[in-house]
Formats: sequence, structure tokens, C-alpha cells
Amino acid sequence: VVTPGVLTAVLVPSRLDRTLDEALNVLVWEGVIALAIAIVAAPFALLFLATWLGRKLYRRREEDRLLAT
Repeated sequence: VVTPGVLTAVLVPSRLDRTLDEALNVLVWEGVIALAIAIVAAPFALLFLATWLGRKLYRRREEDRLLAT
């Protein structure tokens, strides 16, 4: 709605405002990229952890079996 006879000045963002806005945009994009990498890497990390724990358990049982004989 435009009221006739009322003129207002359009505020132009200051240099500091533009810099802070751009810095915030960069941080948001870095967060998006980090989240995407975490989503892709999480299954591989879980698979690696399960394999490592399984091998560790297997070696421990194998060692106990060999020492018992």
C-alpha cells in the first residue's frame, strides 16, 4: 500500500552489513557442505568401526583359544 504524499528514503545497507551478511552466507554454505560430507561418510565410518571391533573380538578369542591349549 502506497500512501500518497509520504516519501521515505530507502536505506542502503552499510559496508559492514554487507560484509557480515556475506560472512554469514559463507558460514551457512560451509555448514551445508559439512553436513553433506557427514551424511555420505557416516555409513563408511560405521562399517569401518564394525569391522575393526569384529576383528578385535575375533583376535582376542583366537588368542584365548590358543593360550588355552
